[in-house]
Amino acid sequence: MILGGDCLTDTPGFSLVDVCLICSCLIWGFNSTAVKYSLGEFSPLAFNAVRFSLASVTILLIALYVEKDLRVERRDLLRIVGIGFLGNTLYQVLFINGINLSTAGNTTLVLAMMPVSIAILGRLFAYEHIPLVGWAGIAVSFTGVLIVTLSGQQSIDLFSTTLKGDLLTLAGVFCFSSYTLLCKPLLKRYSPLKLTAIAMASGSLFLVIYSLPAVTRQDWLSASPLAWAGLVYSFSLSLVFAYIVWNWGVSKLGSTRTAVYQNLTTISGVLASWLVLGEPWTPMKFFGALLTLGGLAAVRAADIIRLRAAKRRHAA
Repeated sequence: MILGGDCLTDTPGFSLVDVCLICSCLIWGFNSTAVKYSLGEFSPLAFNAVRFSLASVTILLIALYVEKDLRVERRDLLRIVGIGFLGNTLYQVLFINGINLSTAGNTTLVLAMMPVSIAILGRLFAYEHIPLVGWAGIAVSFTGVLIVTLSGQQSIDLFSTTLKGDLLTLAGVFCFSSYTLLCKPLLKRYSPLKLTAIAMASGSLFLVIYSLPAVTRQDWLSASPLAWAGLVYSFSLSLVFAYIVWNWGVSKLGSTRTAVYQNLTTISGVLASWLVLGEPWTPMKFFGALLTLGGLAAVRAADIIRLRAAKRRHAA
């Protein structure tokens, strides 16, 4: 619905969509710990190929059961395959190679730029308008991530020996940002479940082809039960559940308002390292977490402000 020239979200206030997005970010934060353990026994490309293959089969079966069919209009098929390549093939290859050539701290900071990149791209291509309160919320949330990252034990050394890895990760950010924005118009015609299933399946096909040499070299039988448990957690929760919720969020809240939740992944990652690895939760980390949450609240408050203003214009 368009009122006053602005595209209003379906859920301007805090709702079930927000709760599910928070859960997804908690899952993604704990996923880093699970993946880090599993990668001690699996090669990165082989791990990614198998988890995406399993996720694709799972989500396709769920979509077939719920949607009854996976038919899409012929004019949309190539576009869906394209966004699947961006969000599931190219992004994953760039991210895995980027973090391999950089540090975890650098990668966290670069990934925190995703809400900003989506907001800028969305504004440039007129996908959605973000009011001043929303931009302020994005800035505050990014500052919170910065504080949490800098207060940790990992070194931050952007644009030096890690330049190649940082640039690869940054390219991955723009790939996933483009994926998020390009999904939005398609979500007006297809459910988040159907779109996610087809995009993930098509993207996984390219990823498996690229990773096939690593898959054949991997000694799968020697992996421990805990390594396999990490893989199961990663494909079932961080891919199947979280990707469906992500696209649901885009369809209900818009691209930028969904993307800003990405910064919660850093907070949940620190929480996971505290609970699982016993790393300390310092006052600065706590302050950074509060800033991140405050920024998220400001972004969501911007929706309420826009809705009320649009209703007044409509009533007039």
